[in-house]
Amino acid sequence: AREAVDEVRALAHRKTPFGSSTALRERGVAQATLARAEAILRSARLLFYSTLREAWERTLAQASSSLEQKADLALAGAHAVASSVKAVDLVFGLAGIYERNRLSRHFRDVQTIRHHGFCSEGRYETAGQVYLGVEPEFGFVAL
Repeated sequence: AREAVDEVRALAHRKTPFGSSTALRERGVAQATLARAEAILRSARLLFYSTLREAWERTLAQASSSLEQKADLALAGAHAVASSVKAVDLVFGLAGIYERNRLSRHFRDVQTIRHHGFCSEGRYETAGQVYLGVEPEFGFVAL
């Protein structure tokens, strides 16, 4: 997602959308969309890395993780992926470009990772189950 946002940021300097005389970087919708993608990406990274940092500190202290702390890890991973999908979708739509380019590759990659069992949308449900005191259906979180 980071590379996709950066790719469109660079593209906006040299691209003028079809049927327009205004460069992409000068268009309000492009500015707002890029900023929205950046905010989505940065906020997800903050949650992800702060949750990992807390888990690493527990590991260094040889402390075990509670079920809720494990759910926090699942949530951070799922949210990082879902946010990456959203950010890439925003900038991909903004770029309006053809199939053979790096941005298309980033789009395909993020669509693939969103289906991985450990970070799919289903992990939101897993975290919610734990937070509500329900036995998690995704057994790996309870290990």
